[in-house]
Amino acid sequence: MTNDRLKLLILIVAYNAETTLAPVLDRLPPELMLDYDCEVLVIDDASDDSTFAHALQYGRTHFDLPLTVLRNPSNQGYGGNQKVGY
Repeated sequence: MTNDRLKLLILIVAYNAETTLAPVLDRLPPELMLDYDCEVLVIDDASDDSTFAHALQYGRTHFDLPLTVLRNPSNQGYGGNQKVGY
């Protein structure tokens, strides 16, 4: 069986976003997961807080969200973090 749905990647660049990341992820419309072959990619840009840990925990508790979490070893800046995602 082939998947004829369009693919969609949602890229979320994150830096020191431990308190704002979950509300952003919560706002993703569930219909996206039904309408598209969807993947959510969160890239933590070497945050000083617990953004990476919070993102991993979010993925563990939200099984219905196809979430991948990566962390840059050093800060790339907003544009550099976007390039990593692309």
